[in-house]
This record gives sequence, structure tokens and C-alpha cells, in this order.
Amino acid sequence: MFYKNLLLYFAPAFLIITGFVCERVKDKKINDKYGYRSAISMKNKANWYYANDRMSKICFILGAIFLLIGILVQRFLEVTTLRIIIILIIEVLAYITCGISLENRLKEAHKK
Repeated sequence: MFYKNLLLYFAPAFLIITGFVCERVKDKKINDKYGYRSAISMKNKANWYYANDRMSKICFILGAIFLLIGILVQRFLEVTTLRIIIILIIEVLAYITCGISLENRLKEAHKK
């Protein structure tokens, strides 16, 4: 039973840690080990800074929202496997959607 409760907090913890990493590397030189790494974000320092700054903010916000959702579900609803699967799917889709949105913004900015 306890492991189910931990699953509610896995994705928010991942998002918050990702936010901290992106926040820490945005002012450092471009690398291929950590941070928001894509072909466009690694083209120049401005893209690197923008992508990591934006991703850190997105990850902090999503992490906080999903942490709150996890607390509310655990407090007011029965934690079932189906609810956990639905919440995890929503969390992953939100993260992917934000990544796609960030890539599109980088492509638009790079065209200018």
C-alpha cells in the first residue's frame, strides 16, 4: 500500500529535480551531459540560456501542481492503481507537451 503513495510523488520529484538542474546549468557553458539538450538549444549560448531557463520554470510549476494533486488525492480519495496510472499518464503527457512547446518556440526564435 505504501508504494502506491510513493508513485504519486515520483513524477513531481523528477520534475522538481529537473527544474533545479536546468536552473543550475543555464549560465554555464553548453554541454551534452545535462540540462535541456536538443539540436536547437545547443546551437548558441542564447538558445541554451533561454531553453534551460524556460524548462526550469516549467518543471518547477508542473512539479508543484502535480505535488499538490498527489497530496489532494492521497488526502481525500482512495489511492487506487487506476487513479495512479491516470495521474502518471497526465504527468508524462504534460511534460512532453511542454517540451514540444519549448522546441517550437526555439524554432521560431531561431528563424528570426
